[in-house]
Amino acid sequence: PHCGPTNCRLRAHLGLIVPREKMEIRVAEETRKWEEGKVFIFDDSFEHEVWHNGTAPRLVLIVDVWHPELNFTRNTNTITDLKI
Repeated sequence: PHCGPTNCRLRAHLGLIVPREKMEIRVAEETRKWEEGKVFIFDDSFEHEVWHNGTAPRLVLIVDVWHPELNFTRNTNTITDLKI
């Protein structure tokens, strides 16, 4: 299990190739399964982990978006703060 570095974003997963084998993701206390062509969004600052119990490949498009509860000014400051 791991946690993302910030809660300033949300992470979207779009299942592109999802085999029938048992594959799940747990975010905090909720477990979900990918479905081809469907998106689910979560805050990856919560502890999460993935189970892939099979041999077929899984392809998921991952997109990060700003958390909608943050305003643009705060987002701009965060970008500056996160530069290395």
